Amino acid sequence: MNPPRKRLTLPQQRRRPVPADAASLASRARRRRSEALLGRLQQRYPGLWEPGSPVPLAVGIHRQLYPVIDAFGVSRKTLRRFLSWWTTAPAYHLALTLPGATRYNLDGSPAGGVSACQSDAARRRLPPPSDSTVRAAPTMDRTRPSRPRLLTETS
Repeated sequence: MNPPRKRLTLPQQRRRPVPADAASLASRARRRRSEALLGRLQQRYPGLWEPGSPVPLAVGIHRQLYPVIDAFGVSRKTLRRFLSWWTTAPAYHLALTLPGATRYNLDGSPAGGVSACQSDAARRRLPPPSDSTVRAAPTMDRTRPSRPRLLTETS
């Protein structure tokens, strides 16, 4: 006689392993939504959302952005993911470590300074310096030459 079969319940039947491709597709989709939101914020608030030279944002800027994202038709979850992506970038942490760094509101008005504690925390989050990496924030300026020009003496 065969042993009785174990009957699967509905929640156990739904558990299927998620393929790696599906996880990476979801991650790419979230990244595209963040980049799209960045583009719209750059159009509406120029100078505040520049990837090459980010500025420290006001504490609680998400509350200032709620009416904006409602007008854009963007969810608060997407806003949270975007702000997490933006504020964990090494260039943003570098901006927090600059002496006398000031935080800014959406309208560009100063929202106070970066405290020494916040600056130290940002410094700890920066990647360790190495010979092959540059600590400065990358620039998006395409008008500059990619390598320095050599000057030759003509006498």
